[in-house]
Amino acid sequence: MSDEKPNNSENLFEVYRDIIPDFDTFMDRIRKPLGNFIRVNTLRTNPKKMQDMLDSRGIKSRITRLGGYFLEIPGDIQPGILLEYHLGLFHPQTLTSGIPVLALDPKPDDLVLDLCAAPGGKTSHLAEVMKNTGLIVANDKNVSRLVSLRANLKRLGIVNTVVTMVRGEQFPLETVFPKILLDVPCSSEGRYLIGENGKVMYRTRIGKSLPQVQKQLMHRAMKLLAPGGILVYSTCTYNPDENESVIQYALDKFDVDVCKIDLDFPHENGLKEWKGIKYDRSIEKCWRIYPHRTDSVGFFVAKMVKR
Repeated sequence: MSDEKPNNSENLFEVYRDIIPDFDTFMDRIRKPLGNFIRVNTLRTNPKKMQDMLDSRGIKSRITRLGGYFLEIPGDIQPGILLEYHLGLFHPQTLTSGIPVLALDPKPDDLVLDLCAAPGGKTSHLAEVMKNTGLIVANDKNVSRLVSLRANLKRLGIVNTVVTMVRGEQFPLETVFPKILLDVPCSSEGRYLIGENGKVMYRTRIGKSLPQVQKQLMHRAMKLLAPGGILVYSTCTYNPDENESVIQYALDKFDVDVCKIDLDFPHENGLKEWKGIKYDRSIEKCWRIYPHRTDSVGFFVAKMVKR
């Protein structure tokens, strides 16, 4: 979507009225802060111990729909100032951003490529699910974001990850990967909230070429995916041009199938069409996740297998 639109909530979200279920409730929900979540670092502790530590500080927490990985804490708590954060016992992370890693379902000793990895929330989540074994190649083109990624990996005690700095569209093809996480740069609409003045908060300024960049990243990721391999594509936006259209591109260009995401979490199905363009029926297996259903950031997640 273009950055030329006025910073007005009605102009920005009205285009999605017909595709976001219970649209008025959605609009009401994004006028309030979303839930405050942390991901427990299971390499160093467990949810029960983490809850006990927080409780000793007078911070009440609760287990979320994602079970042992994520806890919800009060909204007025800043996780980054807590001692437990600096000890690497947890990582602040939105609840819905845990879905792509769980959908990819990495196993200990796997080889995984995280093509757009910085600042490292999903990379470290991968490492924890893999029990710090196997190998993760965490790539990003932005050196300043890689500084944050390295710092997060060090703080959390991650040792199964190597960091590379290459444009994702140009990542070398010498190695193929059985599992790839492709969490692409996007317009980040799922993070937007509406302030008291009616204007959109946390808005990202983007250009019209963003869907083309996403398709280029998808093209290279599919080249890097081994036969029989699994790729999970994700964004934190609602725009079908960045979501379903990119999956349609992959289906048109490569011998791949969209897979069912076998998780128990509130979601809507991928769209059948957008602006008169019909999508492959399998795209309905993709997930659209909305704040008024989850109390967390909006997300799109697709899981694909290469034949």
